[in-house]
Amino acid sequence: GSIDIKQILVDGKATGINQLEYIIEEVKNLGLAGDADIKVELLKRAKVLNYIPTKKEDAYAEGLLEAFKQG
Repeated sequence: GSIDIKQILVDGKATGINQLEYIIEEVKNLGLAGDADIKVELLKRAKVLNYIPTKKEDAYAEGLLEAFKQG
């Protein structure tokens, strides 16, 4: 697929995520209510399309959730 990178904040640093809009759209369609569930699904999809270090997963999940809520 084509590369479409948008930035999220990870530990306060702008970090590029490939296919962010697609990831957010997919998770929105699940209709989840809880932040914890949303973070799991965002992270799961982001990891397929992006390298996310294991020890940074929580920080990425937070940044993805912020983008999800803004989007």
